[in-house]
Amino acid sequence: ESDDFGRKGRWIPRGSRIFFDHTEDVYIKVFDEYFCSKGEGRFLPVALEKGVYEFLCPALAYLIVDSHEHLRGYAIRSGLVLSLYDFERYVEVSLKDAICEITRRSGLYFYDLTFHNVIRRGGEISFIDLESVLPLSWYGKDMAFSMRMIHHIDIGYPIQKKFFSPSWYASYIEELISADSVRRPKDDTG
Repeated sequence: ESDDFGRKGRWIPRGSRIFFDHTEDVYIKVFDEYFCSKGEGRFLPVALEKGVYEFLCPALAYLIVDSHEHLRGYAIRSGLVLSLYDFERYVEVSLKDAICEITRRSGLYFYDLTFHNVIRRGGEISFIDLESVLPLSWYGKDMAFSMRMIHHIDIGYPIQKKFFSPSWYASYIEELISADSVRRPKDDTG
């Protein structure tokens, strides 16, 4: 039996494990070796290099790298997960413009921008699911595109089915892509 991508047998998603360090009051997310090189976390190092989380993740305590300097995880200071009401109040109202500008500037979008991936710590709002980013050129693509990208990122599902962010954000991304496609030719490679 094969999956939608033509892989034989059962696909086992690779990923991460989360630990809580009581002494430091941080949640530590550790990825397996594959995750940031060919898995879902493939674009996290790019997002960090482009400064995506400099403003949006004040709770980031530290990054975890292996002996070869490859990203293997990160630690986030603990906080309270936002309610739906707080998400609308803090993210959709107060941070909306910043999120849109960071998306435009970085060329990456947040495909899982939901209330349970944002915390409040003291008076600060912080993203916590840092690996949920993809290139803008990958937004809204069909199954054929997902299959062509399998050598870039072994995600195990059609890319467009993983978008869980608010509709205002989807509208912004679509406008951004539409305006950008007028300025330059289409590029599906990310």
